Amino acid sequence: MRFGRAGTSLVTSRLTPPRIELPTMLRRIRLGDLGRDVTEADLRAMLLAFGSVKSFIRPMDPATRRQRDFAIVEMADPDASRAVLGLNGRVLREHIMVVNTYVLGGLAPAQLPVAH
Repeated sequence: MRFGRAGTSLVTSRLTPPRIELPTMLRRIRLGDLGRDVTEADLRAMLLAFGSVKSFIRPMDPATRRQRDFAIVEMADPDASRAVLGLNGRVLREHIMVVNTYVLGGLAPAQLPVAH
């Protein structure tokens, strides 16, 4: 026990505060201008350098029944932010990818500068 001012006692606790586990914040990113020949395996391999992919969506075009030229990926933040900065403007199979964060509702992706 320690004593504070004017003889008042201060109890010092040797207990550590409880650890609070916060949920990992997930962020969606949009990988655009992909070639039709780019596979999910290609994209996952590229994204692995930035962190693990929690979900992956590559929609199909109902008219042509082929994969569309973009994918939506969900990653933990800050891995997603690093992926956007690291992959935006990168060439993949002769296509320059446009990678940006995916805003709620998917209406307007937030544009980020191209990494050089």
